[in-house]
Amino acid sequence: MSQHDSAHSLYYLLMHGWFSIFPPTEFWARVPSVLAVGLGGAGVVVLGKKLSTRAVGISAGLFFAALPRVTWAAIEARPYALAAGVAVWATVALLVAVERRKVGFWALYAAAVMLSILVNIHLLMMVFVYLCVMVIVRVPRAVFFSWCLATGLALAVLLPYIQFMRSKADQINWIRPLDKRVLFTVVQGQYFETAVWAVGTSVALIAGVAVVLLLRKAAITGFWRTIGVAAAWIIVPTAGMLLYSVFVKVIYVDRYLTFTAPAMALLLGVCTVQIAARSIVRIEVVLVIFAVAALPNYVQQRGDYAKFGADYSQVADTIAAQSSPGDCFLLDETVPWRPRPIRALPASRPEAFEDLVDVGLREPATVPNFLWDRNLPPERVVDRIAACDVLWTIAGKNPARPDYEEGAALAPGPRFAASSAFTVPDALGFQIVKRWQFNYTALNKSVR
Repeated sequence: MSQHDSAHSLYYLLMHGWFSIFPPTEFWARVPSVLAVGLGGAGVVVLGKKLSTRAVGISAGLFFAALPRVTWAAIEARPYALAAGVAVWATVALLVAVERRKVGFWALYAAAVMLSILVNIHLLMMVFVYLCVMVIVRVPRAVFFSWCLATGLALAVLLPYIQFMRSKADQINWIRPLDKRVLFTVVQGQYFETAVWAVGTSVALIAGVAVVLLLRKAAITGFWRTIGVAAAWIIVPTAGMLLYSVFVKVIYVDRYLTFTAPAMALLLGVCTVQIAARSIVRIEVVLVIFAVAALPNYVQQRGDYAKFGADYSQVADTIAAQSSPGDCFLLDETVPWRPRPIRALPASRPEAFEDLVDVGLREPATVPNFLWDRNLPPERVVDRIAACDVLWTIAGKNPARPDYEEGAALAPGPRFAASSAFTVPDALGFQIVKRWQFNYTALNKSVR
């Protein structure tokens, strides 16, 4: 990794081990997330059964696999799917410890809490969820004391790590302040991404349960317990992040709460079984309706520019296919990149750029306290550019130009023409001879 991201240190450590066995390709980078979703789904089934019934467990597990936030996490080469998986199994470990009331099971729970926080620091908020769980399942005073002791010991062991993470808070200065769209993000984006119809289906399920209960139909076994645990798991971390963002520092990003997706699956699962009156056919119908409602989002997640519209892979593929060893490349930092910063582009596929000369590199991210490699402006690396025969410039897309152009001296376009990433090489005699354009990016090949 060319970036140092302390929030995901354990994940990156695990991935280094993974890549010592499997090739560091996009496909193999995503496989651990797929496996983590399977692990999380199995945990949701176990958890649903422990809280309510086998039907609730299986239904919740299927909802978990179909939730757009989970299918998104499954194809991410980041620790969100793993965070959801460990959150589920830590919760299972808690319930087992409450049932068995043995020191060994409390130790297992404490270890699960520590692992959770190491995977994702935001899972620290699960401690407050577990406090709610203790109240919901009405544990005796002795069991509550055991929970306090196990949780306190786990947090004490991790206290240096938690303090270290607080010192790295500046790494998330890129998060935008909350605005009027935050309610939309919480209601839809947090679990359903762009799947509006899946939101409607979920609201209909919850409203349907209210109607069923108002008709005085008996609640299924563990219904209220499952509802309580799921609600606490959704509300406490979400409210915690929002309040912290308002009064301390902005940290709310919908994907950071992927670890609460199992709770939404539990909520939908128990509502489905309650409405379906345990009818397997009815449960299957609801699950199919939900999957169909979310289908457009599944398709979108697997499009060429599915990840925030980023075209990193397309740029890297073209560089790998068209460049020659010893060619130079330069990044135009004057354009508003999405997602920022532009340095993420070569960092995402380093093998495509490893035989090229990075003329703008100031210092790599391995320097302490930096999240990304840092650039020097083109006017400060004139000598490096002058030593090049072929220069690949990664700049912003010009919507007025076609996807591909070739010629003796292509026009730079008004925005690129004003950038030193063009003017400095131009003064040295470089001419743009080929241009590829993708979603956000223009890739220019220049020669002298």
